[in-house]
Amino acid sequence: MNVVEIEEIDDCYESSFVRDIYIDESISEEFVYYLAEFGKLIFQKEIAKPYFKVIVKGRFTIKGALTNKGMRVLFPDDEYFGLDSIINKIKAYESKSEDIK
Repeated sequence: MNVVEIEEIDDCYESSFVRDIYIDESISEEFVYYLAEFGKLIFQKEIAKPYFKVIVKGRFTIKGALTNKGMRVLFPDDEYFGLDSIINKIKAYESKSEDIK
C-alpha cells in the first residue's frame, strides 16, 4: 500500500496538530486490525459507515472509516512523534487478497 498524500489540517477542533494521510487503496477491515497493532482499537462496525480509532496514548490517534482512502492522525504536540512509523507501517502493508494473486 502506498501513501499518496499527507495534508496538514489547520481547522480540527480535536487537536492543533493534525495530519490527514491519503492512501492508494480503500481502508478494509483487515487493514484496520493491522493498524490496531499500534495500540488500543475502538471499532464501531455496526453503524452505516463503520468507524475506527486507534489510540496510542501520549503519541497519536489514528481515525477513519471503512472504504475511505484517507485517515486522520491527531498528535498531542507539534513534534508529530510517530508519523514516520505510521507511514512505514502503511507502506509495509500487503493485504491477504494481494497475496493470493
